[in-house]
Amino acid sequence: MLRVFFSLLTLLGLLSNVTWGMERTLPEEQLQFRRISTQDGLPSAYINTLLQRQNGFVWVGTKGGLARFDGTNFKLYQHQSHSDALPSNDVTSLLEDSNKRLWIGTSRGLVLFDETNSIFKPIELGDSKRSNTILALHQAQSGKIIVGTENGVFRLSGNGDVEGTWLEGHSIKFFESNSEAIWIGSKSGLFALNQDGLQHIDLIGDSNFDVREARLFDGQLIDNTLWLATDGDGLLAFDISTNALSRQYLRSDGLSSNSIWSLGVYNQRIWLGYFYDGIAELNPNTGQLLHFNHHPHMQHTLPYSNVSQLLFDKQGLLWVGTTNGLAVTDLISRQLYSINEYHGLTNKHVWSFARDDDTLWIGTEDGINQFDLKTKTLHTHKLDVIGKTPIWDLEIVDDQVYLATNDGLAVFRQVDGVNSIIWTSDKDSTPAYSIVRDEHLLHIGLYDGSYRVFDTASQKYTDYWHHAVPDYINQIIAFEKHFLAATRNGLYALAPDSRTSTLIPLSDSDVQPNVTSLYLDKTQLWVSTDYSGLYEFRWTGEQWQKHNHWQSLNGLSLTQVKSFTKLNSSLVVFDQVHINILNPESGELARAPVQLAGLNMEFNLNAIYNTGDSVIVGGNQGLAIIPADTLLQPAHVPPPLKLTEWQIMDKTFVSNDSPNALTLQPEHQYYAFHFTALEFIAPRQIQYQYRLLPSRKQWSSLPQGQLSLSQLPYGEYTLQVKASDITGQFRAPNYNLSLHVIAPWWQTNAAKLSLAILVLLALVFWYWRKKRQVKRLSRLANYDDLTGLPNRQYFNRKIKELMEQAKENGSTMALIFIDLNEFKQINDTLGHAAGDKVLQHIAEQLSQRIRDNDFAARLSGDEFVVLLPNIKGQSQATKAIARIRESFDTQLSIDGAKINFDGSIGVSIFDGHAPIAQEELLKQADRAMYRCKRSGEGVCFYQP
Repeated sequence: MLRVFFSLLTLLGLLSNVTWGMERTLPEEQLQFRRISTQDGLPSAYINTLLQRQNGFVWVGTKGGLARFDGTNFKLYQHQSHSDALPSNDVTSLLEDSNKRLWIGTSRGLVLFDETNSIFKPIELGDSKRSNTILALHQAQSGKIIVGTENGVFRLSGNGDVEGTWLEGHSIKFFESNSEAIWIGSKSGLFALNQDGLQHIDLIGDSNFDVREARLFDGQLIDNTLWLATDGDGLLAFDISTNALSRQYLRSDGLSSNSIWSLGVYNQRIWLGYFYDGIAELNPNTGQLLHFNHHPHMQHTLPYSNVSQLLFDKQGLLWVGTTNGLAVTDLISRQLYSINEYHGLTNKHVWSFARDDDTLWIGTEDGINQFDLKTKTLHTHKLDVIGKTPIWDLEIVDDQVYLATNDGLAVFRQVDGVNSIIWTSDKDSTPAYSIVRDEHLLHIGLYDGSYRVFDTASQKYTDYWHHAVPDYINQIIAFEKHFLAATRNGLYALAPDSRTSTLIPLSDSDVQPNVTSLYLDKTQLWVSTDYSGLYEFRWTGEQWQKHNHWQSLNGLSLTQVKSFTKLNSSLVVFDQVHINILNPESGELARAPVQLAGLNMEFNLNAIYNTGDSVIVGGNQGLAIIPADTLLQPAHVPPPLKLTEWQIMDKTFVSNDSPNALTLQPEHQYYAFHFTALEFIAPRQIQYQYRLLPSRKQWSSLPQGQLSLSQLPYGEYTLQVKASDITGQFRAPNYNLSLHVIAPWWQTNAAKLSLAILVLLALVFWYWRKKRQVKRLSRLANYDDLTGLPNRQYFNRKIKELMEQAKENGSTMALIFIDLNEFKQINDTLGHAAGDKVLQHIAEQLSQRIRDNDFAARLSGDEFVVLLPNIKGQSQATKAIARIRESFDTQLSIDGAKINFDGSIGVSIFDGHAPIAQEELLKQADRAMYRCKRSGEGVCFYQP
C-alpha cells in the first residue's frame, strides 16, 4: 500500500507540469469587412437592395428608407405625407437606366427620382392591388424598363407608360437578359421572354438533378450559363444555349445550406449569399468553395448571417447586405489572416513569436499556441504551472521552447506526445523580458536591467550581470563582440566580458526615450521609441553614430512606434494602430495600402515577426499575418472626389452629378461646401486640402472635406480641392469648382469709385480710431506702463504656453527670478523718480541681453522674470544669466548722482520629460532668489 501511495504522489507531481489545450482547424481564408450600421447613419439595418450608380455613389434600399452613401455620410430619403415623397420606407429594388435616371421600387409602388428637385414621381402600373410591391427592376437591351412585382411583370416605355404585362400572380425575384431573351426568375420557376413570346422553363423535370421546388431568388448570367439561387434546391447552373440544367450544387457538394438568397459574380467566381449561413465563393472550374460567416464578437466579420444582397462595385469591392446591417470589403483583404481568442487563441493579448519550419509559436498573456501556417491548424497550450503571465519572448532550441515570463525563464517540452513545462530556476525570480539565442546559449534581459546567460546544453545559468543597465530590457540583439539592449531608459551597448555598459545617446537630454524595438541590418541599426520617433544608426568601426531621425513626415506621425521591420529597402512601421511605410533613402512616409482597422487592434510592444514572405504582428486583439507584397504593393487608383452637398445661405443643394460651376448672387453672403472622396473601406485615412484662386494660392488643410466661405468680393474664383488616397499621397486630379460672384446692379464704375472714396475715408478714420483704441487697451492689459515690459498677466499666459510646448517637445526651460537689492533705499534717498529710472534702465538692459525667443517681464515693484525656452540644460541657462548680470555692471547717473545697483537671481528649471505645475516652478525660483539674498550670492539655482 505504501508503494502505491508514493506512486500516486509521483504521478500527481508529473501531472502538475503537464499542460492542457486543444486543437482547431481555422478557415483557409478570411475577409476583413468594414461593418456599417444604423449608428453610422443607415436608416434601417435590414438591407433590401444595393446599387452603385455611374457616378460612384452607393445607394442602399432598406426597410427604413433610401440612402445615398459616399463612404462617410448617408443622405437619407424617407416617406413623408406629401405626394412627392417616397411612397414607403420599405425600398425593395433600385435601377439606374442608360439616361442616368434612378428608378425606385418600394412595397407601395414604383417611383422615378427627380434629383434636381428631390421629387419622387409615381409611376402608375394599373391596378394598385396587383402591383403593390416592386421586387425587381431591369433595363432590357432595347431600353425598355422591366418591372417585377409580387403579382407579375410589367414592361414600361422610357416615360413610364405600361406597354405590356405577363405572369400575373407570380412573385418575380430577378431579371437577366441578352440580345435574344429576358430571363425571369420567380418563386414559381424560370421563364424566358423572347420574340416567340413567354416560355416556362421546366427545372424540376430533369431526372439528372434533384430539383424539387425551383423557388428562385436571384440569378446571374455569365456567358451561356445562368446561375440560379434557390430556396431549398441549392445553386443551379442553367445552360441557355441548350435550355437545360448543366450543374447543381447542394450541401453534399460543400454548400453550407441549400437555401441561397443572393448571388454575385466577380472574376469568374460565383458568390453566394445564404439565407442563414453567411456567404461563400465558388470556383466553377474546380468546384472549390470558401465560406465566410458572421461572428458576434469579431467586428471584421459579416454583421449577420442572413444575406439579402451581394454587390461588386466598380473598384471590385464586395458589398454584403444583411438583415442586420451592411458590410464592405476589398478582396485584397483575403490575403490577410488574423487569429484571436474567438478562434481559440489562449488569450487575445499577443506578445511574442517564434517559428520552427511551418509552425508559428505564439506567446500570449495566458499560455502559448502552435499554428501551422500551411494547414491552418491551431494547437493551444494553457500553462497552469506558471499561471496567467505574459509570454514576453520566445526562443526555440532543439524542439524546446523557452519562454520569457514575469516569473523568469521557463522551458516548454513535448516528449512522447506529452507536453510539460519546467522552470530553469526557482519561480518568482526577476521577470524575463527578452531572449536572444547564440547557438546553445540564451542571452536574457530582465525587468530590473540585469543580464543572464542560460546554457541549454547543460540546463544551467552560466553568467549573471546584476543591473547591467538602469531599467528593464525590452530587447537584446547581438552585434560582433557586444550586445545591444533596448531599455526603457535608452539604448545601451553591453560588453558582458568586461562588465561595461555604454549609453548610445538618442537625445541630448539627460532623460533618454523608451526604446521599443531594434532591427539590425549588417552595420545599420534601426531604433524605434515610444514617443520620440525612429532612429537610424551606423557602425563606424568603433562606435554607433546617429545618422537619421524621423518623427513626422507628410502629416503622418512616427512618434509612438510599437514595432517595425524591414522589407526590401523599406521599413514597415507599426505605431499604435496604423501601418506605415518609410523609404529611408527618399525620406518618404506613407500609410500602407492595407490597414487593420476592421480588427480594432492596438499593436503591442515589439510583438512582430518577419518571415520574409509575410509580417506577423501582435496586439490587443490577437495577431495578424500580412503578406509582404500586400504591404509594399502600389496603392489602388485614388477614389474619385465629389462635391456631395453645398449650401447657399439657408438652402441646401444635393446632386449626384457634381457641378463644375456655381453662380452666387449679390444677396448670397454665406456658402458652404462638402467634398468627399468615395473611399468606402478606410475613409478616415483620407486627407483633404483646398485653395481659392486667385486670392489664396497656398494649399490649406480641409478637415473632413468641409469648407465655409462668406462675403466673397464679386468676381471670378476657382475653388480647388484635392484628396489623398488611403496611403496619404495626393495622386488624384484636383476638383475645380468655378465660382462666379455677381456684383450688385448699383455697383457701376462711377458709383463704385465715389462710394469707394467715401468708404475709404470712413474706413481710414474708423480704422485709425479703432486701432488706436485697441492698441491702447491691449498695451494697458498686457504691458507695464513704466518699463514697457510685459506685465504679470501677460507673463502668466506666456509661461503656460511655453510649459505646454516643453512638455510636447520634451525640451527644457529656465525661469529666472530677479529682485533688485536695496531698491527701497534708492527710493528713500533719491526719490521715486530716480527709482523709476532705475527700473526703466533694468528693463531696457534685459530686453537687449536676451534671445529673440526668450521672454522678459516685470511682475511688480523691483521684481523681474525671464523665461529661457529650449535650452540644453543648466549650462546654457548659466551663460544667459551671465549676460543678464552684465546689466548690473553699468553705473547709472541720475541728476548728478551715481547709482550702483545689484540684484539677487533665483533660477528654476522646467524639464518637459518630468513636468511640474506652474505655481511650483515659480515657488522654486522664488526660493532660490531668497536663498541668494540670505547668502549674498548673485545667482542661485533651485535645489530640492
